[in-house]
Amino acid sequence: MDLSKITVTVRPRSSWQAVDLGLAMTKRWFWPPLVVSLTTTLPVFLLLCWFFSDEPYWAVVIIWWLQGIWEKPTLFYYSRLLFGESLSYRQLLSAAGKTCRIQWFSSLLWRRLSPHRSFNLPVSVLEELNGSKRRRRLQILHIRGGASILLTLIMHGLLWLFLVASVAFINIMIPDEVVQHQDRAEFFGLFSTDIALWLGCTLMYVFILLFNPFYIACGFSLYINGRTHLEAWDTEIAFRRLLARHQQRLSATTRLASILTWGLSLLLMTCLSLPNASWAQASAHTEPNRPKIEAKQQINEILADHDFGYHKTVTNYRLPDFNLKKDIPEPEPDLDFSGVDSFIKTFAQLIEILLWGLAIALVVFLLYRYRRWVNYLVPKQWRWKKAVKEQPITEIMGLDIRQSHLPDDLLAHVRTLSNHNPREALSLLYRGTLSRLLHNYQIRFQSAHTEGECCQLVEQDSPQFSDFFHQLTLCWTTTAYGHELPDRTTLLALCQQWQQLFMQGDQ
Repeated sequence: MDLSKITVTVRPRSSWQAVDLGLAMTKRWFWPPLVVSLTTTLPVFLLLCWFFSDEPYWAVVIIWWLQGIWEKPTLFYYSRLLFGESLSYRQLLSAAGKTCRIQWFSSLLWRRLSPHRSFNLPVSVLEELNGSKRRRRLQILHIRGGASILLTLIMHGLLWLFLVASVAFINIMIPDEVVQHQDRAEFFGLFSTDIALWLGCTLMYVFILLFNPFYIACGFSLYINGRTHLEAWDTEIAFRRLLARHQQRLSATTRLASILTWGLSLLLMTCLSLPNASWAQASAHTEPNRPKIEAKQQINEILADHDFGYHKTVTNYRLPDFNLKKDIPEPEPDLDFSGVDSFIKTFAQLIEILLWGLAIALVVFLLYRYRRWVNYLVPKQWRWKKAVKEQPITEIMGLDIRQSHLPDDLLAHVRTLSNHNPREALSLLYRGTLSRLLHNYQIRFQSAHTEGECCQLVEQDSPQFSDFFHQLTLCWTTTAYGHELPDRTTLLALCQQWQQLFMQGDQ
């Protein structure tokens, strides 16, 4: 993208000035994208009309929905012309297939109903961004793209206005004198149910094609204006012009110096080659009538200018006078739109279905997007609860109870440690008891439970271990907090009770 080749004046504009620039671009380059759109969509429209011959409005709906694809060549054409690259019809048709395939799936689904479609389209087609990069790019560009929603609403409103106005105009232009005060629909057969429906579908297809270049050009102009504000295109172009002007001045100065050098050298050589008598003779003789002829030519050129007068042919159109019977009093003409009812009702039902679908989709999206806020507005039994995976307990009161960190033969290690380290032996026995009760008997210990809470849980869930666990807990608290070491006889007795309770219980 070479900014020096851009064919419009680049400067920061307001949103509606950018839209006006888009309208000017469409006025200048209107026909080529329209012909390409007609070439690509007309066969599809005719095929759909043949397939839905009983309900032709489905053909218009499908063409309108496919607009997210066949409007991309129009954008491609405007982008190339904006930067000074000319395209022929053949080149534009060959590029249409490639541009239509760019992100076609998303263009037909969630991006099709976007109110920013014409503004977002250059990011997908020209920059070819997708995914997270496209979202970040659009977040930056939408700072200056607020008018794209109003542009979409205005274009769609004008499309429907032109459609209704065209149908009304056709009905109004039927003279009452020709109908001879009969029913317009019965006389012409123009607004019968089938013909009115086909007429409305055809007009809708034509207006979709006509409005598409305006919509795409205005959205593209908003996109260019946004990038001009964000990337300072006008400043960059101004610096490039200053650099080019400076280079031209340097080249002109260089050429002038070389010309002067060669001229002085030639003059010096001429002076040296001439004799000393005289250098020139006054031999310039001008024609006597030449000034008069030149003056007459200048006068004729001035008189032929547009400001001194011109001829202009103006052609106006007016309706013919259908007042053929002046003597007969004519009733007041009334407009009969009864034949258009079926067409209007069909499109009204279609619009109603689309609006209901959009409303339902919007409600579902809002409920999902703000599900955390909605969760506080419903009763507790209906609230959405996120499934939390419980983490296995690895320690209680700071004691490691993981089975992998305990010896396989617990009692043998306790008896061995009781000879020289009774505190370590009692700690190992207490940890092993907690681990066995948690993993084998599913007692609901928590990491923050105290010794007393553990005793209460054992008494509630497994009463057969209650006496032993109370005795073991008392011995452990006396040793851990009172610093009174247990004797070896007490430890051996606890080991004997542990073996009777847990070994027999496991068997």
